[in-house]
Amino acid sequence: MANTTGRSGDVAYYVNNIHGDVTHLTGQEGQILNAYTYDAFGNTLSAREQRVNPFRYAGEMQDALTGHYYLRARFYNPLIARFTQEDTYRGDELNLYAYVANNPIRYVDPSGYMCEVKGETCTIPKDKVVKEYDVVPYRLTTGKYGLENHHGVMNGLNKMYRDILHL
Repeated sequence: MANTTGRSGDVAYYVNNIHGDVTHLTGQEGQILNAYTYDAFGNTLSAREQRVNPFRYAGEMQDALTGHYYLRARFYNPLIARFTQEDTYRGDELNLYAYVANNPIRYVDPSGYMCEVKGETCTIPKDKVVKEYDVVPYRLTTGKYGLENHHGVMNGLNKMYRDILHL
C-alpha cells in the first residue's frame, strides 16, 4: 500500500510487521519517513512522523481526535483494550466489548466482529460468513502473505488496506 500526498504526488510506502502493525513509512528512495512502536494492545509507545498517516496498529485507521481504531463494525479503544460498542454477535463470550479474546499477540480482529488466528483457518459465525480463508505464504521470496480460498491466493490479508510483510 502506498500513501500519496499533495500535487507533487510524493509517494510513501507502508512497512508492516507480521501482526500487521504499520512500523514505518518509507520514501521512494527507501528513507524512513515515519517510525512507530506499539504495546500489545495497540497503544503507541513511540511515533516519529514526517508525514500524516492514519494507519497504525494492526494496519487499521486511527481516529486522530479520539485515538480509537476503526474496525469497520465498531471502534476499538487501546487505552482500555476494549471495543466502545457491544458486539452484535451474541456468541459464547460474556464480555461483548472484549478485543481479540484478550490475546492481541495471537489474534487480530479486522472486521470488529470476531478475532482471527494468524496462520490458521478463520471461521466467522454463519450469519456473517462471506468466505473461509487460510493465511498462506504466496511468494516465499518476498515473505508476503495472502488469503487462499477456492479461487486461489489473493494478494493481501485485506487487499484494500495492506500486505503483511515478514521482516
